[in-house]
Amino acid sequence: MNKLTRDQRVLKFLQENETMNYMDALFTCKTSRLSAAIFNLRKDYDITTKLVAHKNTFGELETVAQYKLIA
Repeated sequence: MNKLTRDQRVLKFLQENETMNYMDALFTCKTSRLSAAIFNLRKDYDITTKLVAHKNTFGELETVAQYKLIA
């Protein structure tokens, strides 16, 4: 059984889903280093970043990065 690397897990998620954010990476891909994986993947893939507003659990507005793989 071959284990997928962090970058491979992130790429697989992006290929199977429309977008990805930090929480997706943390809980699905088990990495807190999403931006590092995106940096590496951008060498071979076209990935866009969109900053989106999000309310945290305290009701405060935050901006989070949302990544999308362009086919």
